[in-house]
Amino acid sequence: MGDNHLYVRDFFFQQAGAAAANGNELDCQGLPALVSIIMTFGPGSSAGAVTVEESDVSGYTGTWAPQATITWTAATTKRNVKMSGTFRILRCRISTPISGGTVDVIGDVN
Repeated sequence: MGDNHLYVRDFFFQQAGAAAANGNELDCQGLPALVSIIMTFGPGSSAGAVTVEESDVSGYTGTWAPQATITWTAATTKRNVKMSGTFRILRCRISTPISGGTVDVIGDVN
C-alpha cells in the first residue's frame, strides 16, 4: 500500500512580499493533509492582509476559493492558519498590500 500523505517543510508562499501578489503555488495532490501556515509581518509594517486560497488547477487566472484571511495586527508579529482536509493547489495571496514593510509566509504540510 502506498503512502497517502504529503510531506512538505518550509515552503515559501511569499518571501519579503509587500505588493498585492498571488504568491507561489503548492500542489497538495488532493491528499489528506494537516496544513500549518505562519505569516511574519516585518518591522515597519502597518497594514495588510494575506488570503489563503485553493484551486483545482495550477495557474488558474480566475478567482480562487478563499480558505482563510489573515489581517495585519502589529509590526514584527507572527500570525498562523491551521487547516486539515484534502487540498489541491494552495497559495497565499497578498490581498491587501503590506504598508511600510513586508510579510513572509511559510507553510508546512503533513
